[in-house]
Amino acid sequence: PVWSAVDPTAELAVIGGMLQSSAAIPEIADLVKADDFFDIFYSEIFSFVSELFIAGQPADIAILNDHFRKKANWNEYAIKIGETLDNQWANPERYARIVARNAKKRRLIRSCLRAVAELVESNGDPSTLDLVREKIVSSATAMADTETLLDGSRLLANIALSRDALKIKG
Repeated sequence: PVWSAVDPTAELAVIGGMLQSSAAIPEIADLVKADDFFDIFYSEIFSFVSELFIAGQPADIAILNDHFRKKANWNEYAIKIGETLDNQWANPERYARIVARNAKKRRLIRSCLRAVAELVESNGDPSTLDLVREKIVSSATAMADTETLLDGSRLLANIALSRDALKIKG
């Protein structure tokens, strides 16, 4: 499930790490992109802080507050981020790797779900099975890290794609 590929603490730690040390931003930005965040608000904050960094401007909670204050739920996020800044994140790059890995997992899951939906739409046509398997394997291989590949093979096992499973009872 997609929820198994989400780590809100890691996403928050990336934001906190960026705000605590602008020196960490380039390495974090090499590891994670805005669309890697599951939480859309963290994605927006990441983009905003990155844009400020590129422009040579500082980023802190006051600047975020000024920029996002009119957005729904900003107060809730401001509190979380403020609490995060009270902690010293020893290795924000490690959290960025977690966020990036989880994004890969979610992309693989979505790709597999699309492939399975295609199989279902084919009304169980066995010739579609090989195409679906190929798409899933191709998606997993494109992501090319061992953990993601293992997640893909586990997902395939759970889907139990087999010609027998496709037989339509009539």
